[in-house]
Amino acid sequence: MNFIEAIKEKYMKNKETFNFCLIVTFVLGLITHAYMFFQDSFSHDGLNELNADIFGNEWRIQLGRFAVPLYRALTRGNMSVPWLIGVISLLWIALSVYLTVKIFDIKTKPLIVLTAGIFATNVAVIATTATYIHDLDSNMFALFLSVCAVYLWKKYKFGFLVAIPIVTISLGMYQAYVSVTITLIIIHLILDLLKGSKFQDVFVKGIKGVTSLAVGGIIYFVLYKAILFLTEIPEVQGKYNTMDQLGSGGILGIIKTSVYVFKATLYAFFFPKNAISKNLVFILIVLSFVTAAIIICLKIFSKKIGILEKVLLLALVAVMPIGMGISGILSGNLGHDLMRFSDWLIFLFVLLLVYSVSDVNSENREKNKKGIWLFLSKAICIVTVVVILMGNVVSANEIYLKKDLEQDSNLVFFTRVVDRMDCLEGYDRKTNRVVFVGRPDYYDENTAGFNNGYEIVGATGNYVLGAAGVGWYQRYFEYKLHYPITMVEATEVEEYSKKDFVKEMPTFPDEGCMQMVDDVLVVKLGEIKD
Repeated sequence: MNFIEAIKEKYMKNKETFNFCLIVTFVLGLITHAYMFFQDSFSHDGLNELNADIFGNEWRIQLGRFAVPLYRALTRGNMSVPWLIGVISLLWIALSVYLTVKIFDIKTKPLIVLTAGIFATNVAVIATTATYIHDLDSNMFALFLSVCAVYLWKKYKFGFLVAIPIVTISLGMYQAYVSVTITLIIIHLILDLLKGSKFQDVFVKGIKGVTSLAVGGIIYFVLYKAILFLTEIPEVQGKYNTMDQLGSGGILGIIKTSVYVFKATLYAFFFPKNAISKNLVFILIVLSFVTAAIIICLKIFSKKIGILEKVLLLALVAVMPIGMGISGILSGNLGHDLMRFSDWLIFLFVLLLVYSVSDVNSENREKNKKGIWLFLSKAICIVTVVVILMGNVVSANEIYLKKDLEQDSNLVFFTRVVDRMDCLEGYDRKTNRVVFVGRPDYYDENTAGFNNGYEIVGATGNYVLGAAGVGWYQRYFEYKLHYPITMVEATEVEEYSKKDFVKEMPTFPDEGCMQMVDDVLVVKLGEIKD
């Protein structure tokens, strides 16, 4: 009861700010994502996880996301229900926004709105919603935990110790969001230095943050290995997103990847994936970054900041892109948009700079000059973020429309395939196995009117079945077509694709695109590509 009373007291004290964060996040989130929240659009990996306890939970554990099955059991179950996932996801995002507001002591409502926009319309959220909606709420819970760890670290003297298990659970949900924790800590330390905090104070805070991350990471890795041992689930190796890839390139590989990630992150800063004119966005971003750089430089060259503080400040600014791309560095590849949520926090950093430390003029300057500088710096950065967020909203709905059309295309296409299968002499759905080779190519991705959408991962393929593996087909035929079939083993698909007679077969819908080979129905959907 004491805990509940404490929560109530906390809520009443921060009621206005909390409610505002909740409302703004839901409004912006629904404007951006409602298209996908209120319809079915099962595609790509999601076809494997229509009922996750059959396949997806084991795969999650193998990927190191061992907390996901427990999370699903305690929240929305294994079935992927888009509207429920959407509501839960927006709740986690809203809580993340609220904690971010508290971390940086944000007072003004316009800045809260922009913060909510950066979180809710983030391209990482768009990419996840478009193709991996079954993971959206668990990923957003990982986001919430990542922000929560920073809040505890900042607010309480020994909060960094409480943050350790929070970091562990966040990693167990989705490892990539640890970059959010790192980025927010770096931003907070930079702002502290710009506001006049001493080197030793900031350094100690940084060490505490590193301790939370390091110890939380060690506990996570030990738990991962223990869970694999206890459940007797084999560890998957050799895939781009499997745990064995962590640090697999050695020290030299990590250094090379770090350089690559650093450059790629800088590129992403200036050329974000956005539906608005790239030239306009680039000009606005340059102006915003120049404004931020001026603020930092004027503070650095002022006498209020010591030499050690200046060195630490520059070091933190330099490593920020590395912190944002830490997942890619550890796994040996840049990763994709699902893993790049923290890239967009650069715009939060710029906004916080102009709102909290833009008072760069000395005390004896004329107030009107100071006022003009403040107005221009805020105006430039606000307009930039507003334009980018508007572009994100457009990009999201463009991609969701594309995915919807693809879903219709798949349904028509495979309805025709099923009809031909039923009419094929010698094929019995109950006794014969099926193998699909080649992949259908519904239309040229560059002529469909969705050019911007193809820049965002999750929208690059032009058919819902994505990689078209055995699991995808199995689920699609069972759930979408209500036509259960027995697939050959995944290892056999490649064997059939290499057979000469299969290579010579015509592709669907031409005559001869389906042939019985012993007890297996071979269906050639498209040309086989190496």
